[in-house]
Amino acid sequence: MNKTLCLIVFSLCALSMYAQNKNQQIKSYTKDSVVVVGDRYSLPLNTIPYSLQVIPQQDVKYFSTFSALELVDIFSPSAFVMDKRLVGYGVGSEGAGSFNIRGIGGQPNSGVLVLINGHPDFMGLFGHPLPDVYSPSQIKSVEIISGPSSTVFGSNAMGGVVNLVTGSDYDHPISFSIEGGSFATFIGKISLSQRFGKHGLIFSSSSITSDGHIPETSFKSQNYQLGYDYFASPVWQLSAKGSYVPYSFDDPSRQGLSPGFGTYGIIKRGNGSIILSDNDVNWKGSFQLYGNMGYHRFYDGFYSHDFSSGASVYQQYKYSDRLSLAFGSDYLYYGGIANTDNIFHKINSLGAYALALYSPLPNLSLRGGLRYQYATISNYNASPVFGLTYNPLPNLELYANYQNGFRFPTIQELYLFPVSNPDLKNERVNGYEAGLKYYLSADTYINFAAYYSKAENLIIMSGTLKDSHYKNSGSTGISGFEGEFHYNFNQNLSAIIGYGYLDSGELLAFNPKTQLKYMLTWQKDYFQVSLFGKYVSRIYTGSNFNSDIIEADQYVGDYNLLNLYFGFRIGDFTLSVKLNNLLDKNYDYLPGFKAPGISILTGIEYSL
Repeated sequence: MNKTLCLIVFSLCALSMYAQNKNQQIKSYTKDSVVVVGDRYSLPLNTIPYSLQVIPQQDVKYFSTFSALELVDIFSPSAFVMDKRLVGYGVGSEGAGSFNIRGIGGQPNSGVLVLINGHPDFMGLFGHPLPDVYSPSQIKSVEIISGPSSTVFGSNAMGGVVNLVTGSDYDHPISFSIEGGSFATFIGKISLSQRFGKHGLIFSSSSITSDGHIPETSFKSQNYQLGYDYFASPVWQLSAKGSYVPYSFDDPSRQGLSPGFGTYGIIKRGNGSIILSDNDVNWKGSFQLYGNMGYHRFYDGFYSHDFSSGASVYQQYKYSDRLSLAFGSDYLYYGGIANTDNIFHKINSLGAYALALYSPLPNLSLRGGLRYQYATISNYNASPVFGLTYNPLPNLELYANYQNGFRFPTIQELYLFPVSNPDLKNERVNGYEAGLKYYLSADTYINFAAYYSKAENLIIMSGTLKDSHYKNSGSTGISGFEGEFHYNFNQNLSAIIGYGYLDSGELLAFNPKTQLKYMLTWQKDYFQVSLFGKYVSRIYTGSNFNSDIIEADQYVGDYNLLNLYFGFRIGDFTLSVKLNNLLDKNYDYLPGFKAPGISILTGIEYSL
């Protein structure tokens, strides 16, 4: 570990000791606020038997530049997001934006489920999310659930779940911002919102361009969002939203990939949803219709059209103060066509789940449930879950759980290419977790979790180079632990330190052995300064289940990234400076491909 990192950690510890000396008497209590998990169910914070992080809108605004998924890498101690450039991710088996949580994600990342307001969002043929589509403009919060979570959320929730909660900011009817900086990078955003009695309209747009830090790393994107809200009553609300996102990118590391997608890509994505929400005393939930579609084309001639659409109902019934029941059902229809075989492929999937939340004693809470999911590729899956929390002290929570995850094979794995295999079955993972949460005050607390997951039936590439194909033969154990320390020294100064250790078994690719993430924030009056970063050790690239090859050829070393955010508010205007890779560290994101050095973005925002 380099000297700079040691200095940062020492400084944080010193400040912590200083704060404790200044305030010897700290009131201890447990936060009992109620949180909504994945837009599916709610429960008190001190009864959650698994690892959950909720990133508020303020942090979304300050720390995300072009995608809400940037926050997963910043705040989750056991998540690693592949990042190649200052702005933009792109796509690909080794593409930026691919991310793993607790060692599971996949190449591409179809093993972590991304939700928008509780419903799944993924590319219909390849099964992965599109991080460049998720503009932070309308994001109210980002929820990160670590560990298998398919009982409530269905297929793809093997490593975890990221839920992007969107919303309309009617308190600020007009806002716009302009940023510019290194590598000819320019970002412009505008947002308009207005409420008329029970009705509300929103519109937002953003534009991003960058030449990239090395040749063939340029990125261009447009993002348009339109929404309508109808507040029928305090109980019922109707929301209709849609977006269109065309973008293009270069990626030199894609050269030589089989089947040779090429270095240049053009992608056009659109999505929409209609959500009817109810929020009564005893009943809470939503009825949703949603869908997305896209067109992907690469310079070598490959192109595809894909879609996914669905309908769902989620409800939670509060029977008493001790017992509530959450249940739901969802239907998915997805597929598309690619010029590799020019055949229209589709899959239908139907699932239902039930979850019971019961507190037999004031300091004991139980959680149990089951999902059954069926897909027309003759695959089905039953996913149970069980967890408990025990509060021996008002400010101490102990918890343990068993969780199950699964993933149906994607259409590209089943049909599209010579390596595809129509007889593939679903992947499975069984996860076990135990942890504690200890609160010193409302904003000062410690989280710790240890976990073990057994992944089975994983879809891997098998055979020689000439006759390689996908098959279900991968099996590995994954273990690790993670911890977080949130400390408020006073009303102006706060710190976060997160640490994750991972033994990923045979899943070595893009799974660091250790990660240390840190953030120090000072706020006073009109100023905010945040120093944040991460130290990553033992990171490999390449393919999983090829340990000898990875060890020899795909090691990219350790690195420490330090970033700085500075903001100054003058009336309705905010001036900002973002410095990435502040120490100008030289490292590769793939062997032979350099990551960006020090870069700067300066901007101004107006919000009325």
